[in-house]
Amino acid sequence: MTTPPPPPPGQFYYQPFAPRKTNGLAIAALVCSLFFAPLGILFGHISLSQIKRTGDEGRGLAIAGLVIGYIFTVVGVVVTVVVVASVVSFMHAVDDQANAAYDTSSYPTYSTTEDVPSTDYSTPDPSDDTASVIRQAQVGSCIHRVTGATNSDGTSSVTVTPATCGSNYATDRVTKRTNSIYDCDGNWVRTGGSTSDTVLCLEKE
Repeated sequence: MTTPPPPPPGQFYYQPFAPRKTNGLAIAALVCSLFFAPLGILFGHISLSQIKRTGDEGRGLAIAGLVIGYIFTVVGVVVTVVVVASVVSFMHAVDDQANAAYDTSSYPTYSTTEDVPSTDYSTPDPSDDTASVIRQAQVGSCIHRVTGATNSDGTSSVTVTPATCGSNYATDRVTKRTNSIYDCDGNWVRTGGSTSDTVLCLEKE
């Protein structure tokens, strides 16, 4: 009686594990944090929530995106505050300089003559500071005009000094610079009686 051959050795099989995929929002969080930090922070939180639920790879990328996003956001806020504060400080300094330039406390009072019918006709001495103020006044600037007593020739004394527009000291605003009183509609003031002198067209401030 013959002995049957032994059974073939057993064969073993195994199923390889599929690699876990990397969460797409985790990658997006890291990339966005470098270019637009708030979006990187948003994607980082969403990706961590998805990774916790699905078991995807990418937790380290999401955390890196969050850290970089928060750092860049804080730095951006600090830089913005510093820039805004610098701009505001600069504007205040410019405004202070402009007010100082029109500070009338250092200007002495000078008298000129003013044509009564026109109410704003001044004929100062060429060396008078009032004439200098008229010549230097620009369109949009303001002056303080004070009319004095009437003279025997039908004119009256007047004093012209610079003034800050919008202040209680300002009486008139310059609307036009010309050399002819006929270019003005209403009030005007000029440095003398010749056509070569400066004429300022005025409106009440």
